[in-house]
Amino acid sequence: MRCGHFDIVQVSVLEVATSSSKGIPYSLRVVACSIPYIGLHRDKIVSKEKTHRSIRIGTNLSRFVLSLLIFIVVGYGAGLAIGPIVDKYDYPIHSWSWWSVRGIRDAVDNAKAERAPVPNTILLGSSLMVVAMAESDATWSKQRLDLTTYRKARYFDSLLSAQGPRPGAGSLPAQGSKHGSLSPTPVNAPNLKLGSLLQTINLASPGQLVSDAYLTLKEALNEGLKPRLVIYGIAPRDMIDSTMESALDTECYRYLSRLVPTSELEPLLSSSEVSSLSRKVSSALPLARRSLDIQLKCFETASSWRDKALKNGLAGEAMPLEKRMMLLSTYEPLDMVPGFIHAEVAQRADVDKVYRDNSKDYIARYRKPDFRFYNGQLQCLSNLIDLCEQNDIHLMVVNMPLRRCNVDLIDSQIYAKYIKDVSALVAAKGSTYADLCEFQSYSKQDYRDPVHLNGFGGMKFINRLANLISETRQNSLQAANVPRENP
Repeated sequence: MRCGHFDIVQVSVLEVATSSSKGIPYSLRVVACSIPYIGLHRDKIVSKEKTHRSIRIGTNLSRFVLSLLIFIVVGYGAGLAIGPIVDKYDYPIHSWSWWSVRGIRDAVDNAKAERAPVPNTILLGSSLMVVAMAESDATWSKQRLDLTTYRKARYFDSLLSAQGPRPGAGSLPAQGSKHGSLSPTPVNAPNLKLGSLLQTINLASPGQLVSDAYLTLKEALNEGLKPRLVIYGIAPRDMIDSTMESALDTECYRYLSRLVPTSELEPLLSSSEVSSLSRKVSSALPLARRSLDIQLKCFETASSWRDKALKNGLAGEAMPLEKRMMLLSTYEPLDMVPGFIHAEVAQRADVDKVYRDNSKDYIARYRKPDFRFYNGQLQCLSNLIDLCEQNDIHLMVVNMPLRRCNVDLIDSQIYAKYIKDVSALVAAKGSTYADLCEFQSYSKQDYRDPVHLNGFGGMKFINRLANLISETRQNSLQAANVPRENP
């Protein structure tokens, strides 16, 4: 017989066997005799359970502490045993940022060897700046350009390195929109000190966020570039991309964090406390910090066998990268090789054929802005401005052209906040801001899609930008030549 969790059968039988009670029903005698023993047995069991629980907790805690100690010892020991980094520029994939850093290093080396002048102007931004500059150069020179290695802005340089921009180029008046006035007038225009010759390096990259732009400039300065002007082409997507979980996971950030310190950004960009803790642990342990180097060694071995099979193909013939990617969808999606991606010469007859509507992509990107993400990027813009000021660089922040149909996908209040926050921050810190998102200055024929300009639209944008810089430089020179009155 059981009473709850307590076995009373043995106790009851013992009492019945020794009882002299008469006239009391058997079942009542059993229950009555069992009551004091039930309480005693229950106390013993509770005490035993508490003891077992304490033992389990102590055991689990000991295992955790032991595991943590082993993790720390292995993390430090193995990390130190690996030895120093052989090549900090090495990376499992040769991404856009990898090629940009190589372009920076080549530019510095060529300048030291007096083979070419050192770049004095840097362009930053997302694919909006990449495509506008590269396709303008291709269309202007009538030459297809390999974007794996091409980092110049020749048409832009030609406008500002000659006598000045062509009369009337890019002088269309600004138009308003439902989001308010889009004035192209630059705010705060100090002396740019550009000299007579511009040598521009385009360090914009596809998907570049504000945090990525900051790290890119930081790396350029670290490698020895000393620009006098930085032009940053910004757009709403760069600050409110809802499809991104964390700004720490971009291809640009992952690579550049290997080259320059990023400790000041991680508190701003961490998407959660768990993510922040994980990165703190990774940065504290040598093994975690060297994980990429371990990955590189494993990658070299594994990829050599894979590449040998894929490159040779089934028939033993060389297989181009395009076919390898078709055969294996995950085959180095960000790995760029020379000749794989180009800026094309724009042809008027082909504009409609080339145009692609990517509105669905941007509906997803604009749908649910994360204001923690937004505020982190806004702070990175502040860091970028401070970095330029510390290095005596003039920064011009330009709101990039977009089609009205794309801007209309953004909540009007959010877009107005973006314009207000960016322009106010730039003006407050003494840099130049210009809003070149002038809807009436461009037509559908100037775009590859609602956000990317083609060669024709890119040349319009560059004309407008060159005029602003020329006007700013002229005004600053005139102000410098005004004689001061004696007190």
